[in-house]
Amino acid sequence: MKYFFNRLYHGDFWYVRSGLRRKFSPIVNFWRPSLDILDIHVTDHCNLNCKGCSVLSPLAKEWFCDVAQIEKDLSELSKKIQFCQFELIGGEPLLHPEIGRLVQIAREVYPREIITIVTNGSLLPKISDDFWEVCRENRVFIALSVYPPFRKHLGEYLELAESKGVRVQLVENVAQWKKIRSSFERCERNVSAVFRSCGQRSCHKLWNSKLYLCPMCFFQHYNRYFNESHPTIKGYDIYKYSGKELVEFMKRPDPACRYCTWVMKKETTQWGYSKREKSEWCEDV
Repeated sequence: MKYFFNRLYHGDFWYVRSGLRRKFSPIVNFWRPSLDILDIHVTDHCNLNCKGCSVLSPLAKEWFCDVAQIEKDLSELSKKIQFCQFELIGGEPLLHPEIGRLVQIAREVYPREIITIVTNGSLLPKISDDFWEVCRENRVFIALSVYPPFRKHLGEYLELAESKGVRVQLVENVAQWKKIRSSFERCERNVSAVFRSCGQRSCHKLWNSKLYLCPMCFFQHYNRYFNESHPTIKGYDIYKYSGKELVEFMKRPDPACRYCTWVMKKETTQWGYSKREKSEWCEDV
């Protein structure tokens, strides 16, 4: 029994632990505001060019987060908000030259929470042994998105991770997914209904020292690439607001939610390479 609970704590049964923490953390941490998941955005760009990418990486310029700033940001958030799980995301997070250091920082600031790296896996065979050691020592999972171009290498990736002592969580539904698109001309007026039905609102984004509600914040890339100025969701400066205020912001709809058609239509699309066309992210074409 002692062995079982020890393995549970260290993450062998991450899905059980995650569910329990989400259910009971608001009770256990009643004195501190809490949120489920924090996506730590470490790169904007990606080495895979996916059609309709939910974070609009095909339209983004090359960008890496500043490691010192991330350390400062997480230290600030740790004083204000309790999270159940952290995800290092991009773009492709393994493109960041200091991804190992980012893992160490997340674990130092949040020693007990679940930490995963969300990756397409293509760079795993090329990454240094130091990275694998950091992941193993800090009990970090690899969340491996199984995109069609790399499916043939899946066995290789899994065997490599196993040999390094790092656990992998497969994300299998990326060959066909729901489109995250917007319509700025035919917007949905019932913002509250959109917000209540949204499955993205539990994955909060830390990007440039601001907390965002959902991936619609990355429509900033759309505006820059196509030289347009559509509304995007607001980011909240983590240094300006208290933990309670930040959590309240994340638990209510943003005015820009009315432009999201993902919730109401729930269209699906097959994976393909992006042509960087407006229609991949916007219906108004």
